[in-house]
Amino acid sequence: MATKKKPLIEHEHIVLSLRIFDICVGGGINCQIYDNRYAEDSTRVFEFDQRIEIEGVCLWPNDREGSTYIITLYGDDRNTDFNVQLKDFRELDKHGAPKSRKRGDKYTPVYNPPDSIGYIDKVRGENFWFTAVWVPLTVSGSIQQLLTSVSEVYIDIHECKLGRRRFVRSIHFSTNDPNEE
Repeated sequence: MATKKKPLIEHEHIVLSLRIFDICVGGGINCQIYDNRYAEDSTRVFEFDQRIEIEGVCLWPNDREGSTYIITLYGDDRNTDFNVQLKDFRELDKHGAPKSRKRGDKYTPVYNPPDSIGYIDKVRGENFWFTAVWVPLTVSGSIQQLLTSVSEVYIDIHECKLGRRRFVRSIHFSTNDPNEE
């Protein structure tokens, strides 16, 4: 029996230096609660969100050095449950039973976890990249505090590439210059 090979995922770490940023924070009553087509008992009454737009210049890797990155970071607790556990990503067979794979003499669960928290797109013919990332409101609030309290901020993005698609596995903000480490 032939086994199905997983496609090869390429990994890249991108280091940016912050150039400028813009912060938008808002909240209010969820308009869906006034429309019976969308309202359910579990519908949240209040909505709060935050958007941080960041422009940075790439320091590393060398083939992208000097490229401009526009990162839109969405702080949002409405649509994504950031407290999920690996068990929530168990693969199910056609009957709805959890799948397992035999490895040696043991059976191990088969998981299908999410591949990203955002995406990266290059502008064709330009030295310009767009990135969108979704994080919990608590994280975007901490990032906002960091951006507004210090002058030098560096951003580390773990990018994965599958075919022509690029996505963000993780993003970190730091005050440490990566060239000094």
